[in-house]
Amino acid sequence: MFTYRLEDNVVTHFPAIFKGLGSKPSVIHVALDVELHGGVLAVRVAGGRPIDCGQCSRSTIAALARELIRRRHRVVLVEEACGFGYALHRQLRAMGVEALVVATEMLNRKRKTNRRDAAKLLDQLYDFDVNGHKKALRPIRVPTLKEQKSRRLCRMRSQLIKVRNIMEGQGRGLLFDFDFHEVPQGWWGARKWPRLRAKLQAHDRWLIEMLEHHQRLLIAQQRRIAELEREIARESNYDGRKVAKGLGQITFDSLQREAMDWKRFGNRRQIGSYIGCCPSEFSTGARQKLGSIDRLGNRRMRTLLVEAVWRLKKWNPAWRGFRKFPHVFGCQASVRGATRKKAVVACARLLAIDLWRLQTGRATLKDLGLKPAQAR
Repeated sequence: MFTYRLEDNVVTHFPAIFKGLGSKPSVIHVALDVELHGGVLAVRVAGGRPIDCGQCSRSTIAALARELIRRRHRVVLVEEACGFGYALHRQLRAMGVEALVVATEMLNRKRKTNRRDAAKLLDQLYDFDVNGHKKALRPIRVPTLKEQKSRRLCRMRSQLIKVRNIMEGQGRGLLFDFDFHEVPQGWWGARKWPRLRAKLQAHDRWLIEMLEHHQRLLIAQQRRIAELEREIARESNYDGRKVAKGLGQITFDSLQREAMDWKRFGNRRQIGSYIGCCPSEFSTGARQKLGSIDRLGNRRMRTLLVEAVWRLKKWNPAWRGFRKFPHVFGCQASVRGATRKKAVVACARLLAIDLWRLQTGRATLKDLGLKPAQAR
C-alpha cells in the first residue's frame, strides 16, 4: 500500500515566476490591484515579460513575498490607495518588501478590469524603478497605525455629522409635507423637542409617532459626536496663544491629523498640491492657459480650510489673504458668484501655506497679520 502526500506550497501556485528565477538574486516587480480579501497580481521577473497571476488571497500574496525574500531576491511592490486599510502593506514592509502606495488615477480609459489595472501599474512601476522616471507614479505617505487611528476620530465625527444632518432634514421634510412650517433648527434637541411636540399634538398626533424614532436616533448621534469631540480634545496639543483666532480647536486638530507631519512638505508648492488647490493647465507652445483647481489632493483638508476662511473673515479680517482680494472681502465688496468662490479657494490655499509656515517655525502669527485665539 502506497501513501501519497501532496505538497501544496507557494512555488507550485506560481510556476511561471519561480521557473524564471536563477540562482543569483534578481529584482522582482509586483503590481497589486487590491480588493477586499486579496487582489489581482501582475509580476515581472528580472525585467522579463509580464506574468498575469490572477486573483490571489492576502495570505497567498504574503506567502509569495516571504518565499522571494527568503531566496534573497529584491521585491518591489506597488498598490493603489484604497478603502481597505494598510494592514497588508505594513505586513509586506515588515518582511522586507519595498512596498509603495500610490495615488489612485484612471489607468485605462475605455475598458477597466482589475487585470488591466494591475498590468498598467506593473509597467509604471518598472518605468519608475528601473528607468528612473519619477513621475510615472505618485507615491503617498502611508500613515502609522497611531496616525491612522488619530485621523479616523476626526473623519468619523464628520461622517456622523453628515448623517445627523440628513436625518434632521428628513424630519423637517416630513413636517413640511403635512403643512407644518414652524420647524426650528435642531428640532430634535432636548429643549426644542418638547415644545415642538406640544404644537404637533394640536396639529396632527400622527406626526409625533413618525418623528419619535428619528428624534431618539438623532439624540444618540449627537451623544456619540460629543464623545468623539471629548476624545479629540484629550489628545489635542491646541494652544490658543499659537493658533489664529477663528480657526477653532476642532478645525485645528482635524487639519493637524490630516496633515500628519507638516515638516514633510519641503515648500509651498507641495502643500498646495497636497490639498488639491493647484490650477489645471492646458498649454501648448508659448500659450499658457490655467484652469480650475485639479482637486487631486486631500478633499477633507480642502473643505476644512474653506470653512476656516469664512471664520477668519470675522475674527481676523486683517489677514494677508483678505488684503489680496479687497474687491471680494473689503467693506464695500459686492462681488458674488464664481469670482467670490475663486477668491475663497485662493485664500484656502494661502491659509494652508501659512499653517505650514507656523507649524514648521518659518513664521509667527504676527508676521502673517493674525491675532491669537488667546492673549499671551
